[in-house]
Amino acid sequence: MIEEFKRDDDLYKNKNFYSIEYLRENINDFTLWAILHTQTLTPDFCVEYLLVPDNKYAKDEEDEEIYINNVLYWQRHRTKEELLNCEFMKKYKENNKK
Repeated sequence: MIEEFKRDDDLYKNKNFYSIEYLRENINDFTLWAILHTQTLTPDFCVEYLLVPDNKYAKDEEDEEIYINNVLYWQRHRTKEELLNCEFMKKYKENNKK
């Protein structure tokens, strides 16, 4: 594991433990895949941090390769409709109209 992301182990040891607020505040300490695999996420978090195309939170090439199907597989409590219609997605679409 890459040294700077050694905190990913914390996520695997504490599945579904961290709040969305904590994850947001510490987003740079974890890989996105580790968050996706281990925590219960909201639709807004999934879209803002995992799916938006600019990859600004991606730590490596693997983090850049997270797609909606990956989110739906690992966050089985979420639906495609929730992701496409969450508040963050609405704002994102509004701000990126051409």
